[in-house]
Amino acid sequence: MSPIKAGVIGHPVAHSLSPVMHNAAYEHLGLDWNYQAIDIEPGDVVTRVNELFANGYGGLNVTMPHKDVAYTMSTAHGAASRLCTVNTLVSDSQGSIHGYSTDGDGFVASMKENKIDVIGKRILVIGAGGASRSICDALVHAGAQVFVTARKLDQALDLVEVVMASTTNSEMLSRGSIDIVEFSQRSDAACECDIVVNATPVGMTRDGSPDMSVPIDVSGFSGEEVVVDTVYYPIETELLRLAKEQGCRTVNGLGMLIHQGALSFTLMTEQAAPIDVMRKAIHDHLADISEVSQ
Repeated sequence: MSPIKAGVIGHPVAHSLSPVMHNAAYEHLGLDWNYQAIDIEPGDVVTRVNELFANGYGGLNVTMPHKDVAYTMSTAHGAASRLCTVNTLVSDSQGSIHGYSTDGDGFVASMKENKIDVIGKRILVIGAGGASRSICDALVHAGAQVFVTARKLDQALDLVEVVMASTTNSEMLSRGSIDIVEFSQRSDAACECDIVVNATPVGMTRDGSPDMSVPIDVSGFSGEEVVVDTVYYPIETELLRLAKEQGCRTVNGLGMLIHQGALSFTLMTEQAAPIDVMRKAIHDHLADISEVSQ
């Protein structure tokens, strides 16, 4: 029998480290699966995803900019159904496509792994896309005071409405909260927060070209802030470099990538993910790349 195929869809997606960690996990568990990165143009998502599942794919991870489309073409479960965003697609034996969101839980797990407590903390999240929606929802449920800012105010308003609707009044009283910060005021607001999260693609390397832009001005930071970038390519974005110069603690996107990937791995294979194996595979891969580039 041919191996069961899986993959990550996005545009661009060649930089993805998901194949590295998923294939390492398959090999470790002796699963006859194969995972690859699949670049799909925005207008082709529905057609291509249906083709992939018809051709025997067991599951797909979904990255920018396809998470909203993935929601519309699947039966959403859990956080995905509340937030209208999907980063994992799984096809059942009847051919129905099911959608899940593991980004938020993956982000919180990464914070815990880095021993960063979010309970009661003031957290500015930059961006209002699918990843940001999941992150904000998870942080509010974890007890954080979240402030979201985005270039498009209507997207930020929609995000806040969706997150608040997913949380009962009693939960809001006992857990976290969410509000909006005007995009023009984001740098000032960040200086009043404990944690700043970039949930946009700003700073991501595209087609081998580094993006030196940053989503926020960190020159006013005290150095007490924790700055988190969900971007993991490059490992240290310009935002993280500048924040580190200000004395801030910084966290890159690898932890979130690994933990959300581990959750999606289990959804696809129904096996517990070997997180340590997945983490080691990524770090070894990055070390090899570093040696080649020197």
